[in-house]
Amino acid sequence: MDIRTELSQGKPLLFDGAMGTYYTSFPGRAEAPCELASLSHPGEITAIHEAYLKAGCQAIKTNTFAVGAHLASGKEDLAVHLTEAACRLALEAAAPYGACVFADLGPAPAGTRLTPADTYRRQADLFLAQGLTHFLVETLPTDEGIPEFARYLKAHCPESFLIVSFAVGFDGVTRDGLRGRELIQRTAALPEVDAVGFNCMSGPRHLLECIRDLDLNGKPLSV
Repeated sequence: MDIRTELSQGKPLLFDGAMGTYYTSFPGRAEAPCELASLSHPGEITAIHEAYLKAGCQAIKTNTFAVGAHLASGKEDLAVHLTEAACRLALEAAAPYGACVFADLGPAPAGTRLTPADTYRRQADLFLAQGLTHFLVETLPTDEGIPEFARYLKAHCPESFLIVSFAVGFDGVTRDGLRGRELIQRTAALPEVDAVGFNCMSGPRHLLECIRDLDLNGKPLSV
C-alpha cells in the first residue's frame, strides 16, 4: 500500500489499537511489560497483530513503544534485540494482508545520558536497518527532540512517512503542561513531518474538540 496515494484520494488509513492494553488483558500478563514479550512470548505478540489485521486494520505498529527508554538508559543491546524482534514479528504478520508496518516510538525520556533527539535518532537507525520506512512517534507530552528527529529521518530516508501524535487530557493540555493545539500546529509546520495528530488520555468527545478548526498546513490528521 502506498500511503501517500491512499491519503491523497481521501481514503482513511485504519490503524491497530494499543499493543500494551491488549497484551495486559492476556491471562497472567497484567503487570508484564509487553515490549519484552517480542523475545519471551513472540506468539502472543503475533496473535495480537493478526487479530487487528483480521479486524480490517491497514497499518500496524511494532511492539516497541517503550524501547526508547531502554536505549536512553544505556541498555543498547536489549533495545537492539527488542527492535529487531518486534520488526520481524510485525512484518511477517502484515505481509499476507498487504498492510503497512509503522515503527512505533514512545516519548523519549529526558534527563538521561541521551537527549530526546539523540534517542529518536538512534531508534531511527535501528528501524531503518530493519527496512522500515513508516514511523509513528506517539503519546507525546512535548515536541522536544522532534524537529531534530524529523530532519534526521528525512535526510537518511527521504521516502519515509512520519506521523507525530500528542497526548492531551480532557482540557487539551499534555502532562507537561503544554497546550496540545499549539504543539500540533507547530509540528505540522515542520516540512519533514508528514502527518500529525492526537492519541491517548482523552475519549472521542474531547478529541473532537481538540481537532476542531485546526490549521495543519494541508497535512493529514491522525486521531
